[in-house]
Amino acid sequence: MHRWWHFPALIVVTLLGGALLAWPLHVVLDLAMTPDFQKLLTFGTLAIGIALALFYVRRTGPLTPAVLGLRWQDRYTLDPVAGFFSGLLILAVLEGSLLLLDVHDVQRNREYVRMAVLTIIVQALVLGTVVALVEELLFRGALLTALQRGYGRMTAMVLSSALYAAAHFLKYPDPLPGAELHWYTGIQMFPTALRWFASPGTPEALLSLFLFGMLLALVRLRRDSLWPCIGMHAGLVTGYKIAGFCTERVPDSEYAYLLSSNSPVLGWLAVIWLGLALFICHRFCPVGSHELQGK
Repeated sequence: MHRWWHFPALIVVTLLGGALLAWPLHVVLDLAMTPDFQKLLTFGTLAIGIALALFYVRRTGPLTPAVLGLRWQDRYTLDPVAGFFSGLLILAVLEGSLLLLDVHDVQRNREYVRMAVLTIIVQALVLGTVVALVEELLFRGALLTALQRGYGRMTAMVLSSALYAAAHFLKYPDPLPGAELHWYTGIQMFPTALRWFASPGTPEALLSLFLFGMLLALVRLRRDSLWPCIGMHAGLVTGYKIAGFCTERVPDSEYAYLLSSNSPVLGWLAVIWLGLALFICHRFCPVGSHELQGK
């Protein structure tokens, strides 16, 4: 059974649970290493979020790999590959536009030797794959499925995409050097974690991420599979990391306003290209043969 307050409650409990979980994790890990409390806060919030989202799915209906979009059949074999190159293409078009407009320039102080380039490519692929698997399971797998059952398709796309965008701006600060950590430290730090929402450049960066979330949600629903979303997300993150290694912002560019001050690639130009990608997907993305549970 679904109630309107389930989704807001899930967000509140996730944030509170993540803030509280960080301290016991820190206590345990501190026995063998020096853990980063900021990273533990992020990890704790993500872990609680995935657990609650899966519970949310189960409360609103069946919970199976197929329901989450993780069924695997022959027709899905090329979906992750096609998704990966689609994400890479989106980032390439965006980065190419920034270079053509002199908003970005090639980093000339880099040593582009073979091993350095291969290392950054491998690191980008690994990071892109891990990020895509975790975030897609949470936002387009569990959360989108549960929200669609309770609110309908379009509302589910909007809510899951809005939360996906907002989550990227929840950034906990590092604790003060020598500060004593308590079970409530994460809760104390939470207001500071919201500081990025008030910084200049945030609206266009948020809108960029929201549109990317909408694109991934549309692909998820059209293909009835999470695999192309994982591929597309991995491709974009991989391209993002490679572009970050090879290019840099031009501070005095005539078109600097097209780039958010909070991101090396997000901004109004990204809004344009991602909006176009969303439109193309809406018009031409093929529809899968299965329907989501609870449509």
